[in-house]
Amino acid sequence: LEQSQCRFETETDTEVIAKLIEYIYSKYPQENFRRLVEMTVQQLEGAFALAFKSRHFPGQLVGTRRGSPLVVGIKSDSCLNTNHFPVYFSKGKF
Repeated sequence: LEQSQCRFETETDTEVIAKLIEYIYSKYPQENFRRLVEMTVQQLEGAFALAFKSRHFPGQLVGTRRGSPLVVGIKSDSCLNTNHFPVYFSKGKF
């Protein structure tokens, strides 16, 4: 990222991840959101649990984890059941 003239405003891991997916999206704008997240996390080391949102993919949320638990809470006025929305796994299973 530093070689691509990327400018960092902080020294946080979170900013690096955000800049990394932005850089990957600029290289592969035709890829779907899930694939962009997969390409991003392949570059990461260590344990993490992340949720990705993007203005380029409105209405989508991609969650991923490695070694850490990932819990996503959704606020709703109605009863929410997990089988009402799809959960896609990186291996293409539902």
